[in-house]
Amino acid sequence: MLRTRSILALPAAAAASLLGYPAAEAEAPAPPKSRVVFVLGGPGAGKGTQCAMLVEKYGAHHLSAGDLLRAERKRPGSADGAEIENKIKNGQIVPVEITLRLLRNAMRAAADADAAATASSGGGGGDAALFLVDGFPRNKDNLTGWDAAMHRGDVDVEAVLFYDCPEATMEARLLGRGETSGRDDDAVDVIRKRFKTYVDETLPIVQHYDKGGEVPVIRIDGTAERDAVFAHSRAAVERIYGAAVLALNAELLAAIDAGDYATYARLCDAELSCFEPEADGQLIEGLEFHRFFFPPGGAAAAAAPPARSPLARLLYAAPPSGAPDAAGAAARRSTLADARVKLLTPDVALVTYSRVMQARDADGARAHGSVQETRVWQRYPGTQRWRNVHMHRSKR
Repeated sequence: MLRTRSILALPAAAAASLLGYPAAEAEAPAPPKSRVVFVLGGPGAGKGTQCAMLVEKYGAHHLSAGDLLRAERKRPGSADGAEIENKIKNGQIVPVEITLRLLRNAMRAAADADAAATASSGGGGGDAALFLVDGFPRNKDNLTGWDAAMHRGDVDVEAVLFYDCPEATMEARLLGRGETSGRDDDAVDVIRKRFKTYVDETLPIVQHYDKGGEVPVIRIDGTAERDAVFAHSRAAVERIYGAAVLALNAELLAAIDAGDYATYARLCDAELSCFEPEADGQLIEGLEFHRFFFPPGGAAAAAAPPARSPLARLLYAAPPSGAPDAAGAAARRSTLADARVKLLTPDVALVTYSRVMQARDADGARAHGSVQETRVWQRYPGTQRWRNVHMHRSKR
């Protein structure tokens, strides 16, 4: 049933947004569409501290290569425990095959936890998972192994966060931590070996990404007070999350153009609200209303409502056949112009853009037009999945 209500009846948070517009050893497969940020820096540069703060703020998944290796070393019956123990005690790098297996299994476990939390919230949403891989890759062998086993289109490295810190500062931090940590690698002789390994093998990885240009290196001064460092960490991660939400928005518009209701419904909240000129000033609520524009059979709108304007026909009425045009593209195509995204909170993102549309009418003639749209995306609690909860459209 179609439900409408005055915009004044919106919940306070929604109204504010609208008014603001102007352990097993067997290797597991990597989860799909995972976004990875490598977090690098010397021992004691603050990588773990910053990752923990990012997890608390944004719900990102933190995978510390060192923590995974230490846990595997202690796991009863581990086939790799003795080798990991020997490498850690000597400040050396564990073979990449072991580290990659642990990382892949941890990524799968995190993805499964996300799926379970999403299912308990009703399912759906678009995946924008972000994995902070801390302390990896540590050398050229790590990097080669990653590229061969992980970087296959389903796992994308978005950036390298590099915490730059002088050796003297890092040593003082590690010695202070060693007083209570009980970690073998916080002893002064092992610290010195770790520094040498870092300079000889890990720094060249940062330089490799610097020169390549394909993956941006975000350099952050790790000597400042931790909250000051976190301000830079936050800015970097918000850009990555913003790009992920923008990609979900583009996927949603592509689903509209293709008449793909299944994808559209997955990306939208069941209580999706919508405010647009064609609704006579009313706020429309409920995803069931939108299904009207996706008749059985896929392509939108041979059964679209009587259009009141050429713009409405362009928005809702695809050709009766729903067939692609001669170039093989969808009958209606939307292009985003001047798209911007802002995280209002760690769980709410605002996407604004001009939507430029091209289509063919029932006679095969081309039509075009544009509208200004704002979409509010919200993250499922305890997950890395987002859904579109509100859309506002106005004529340009």
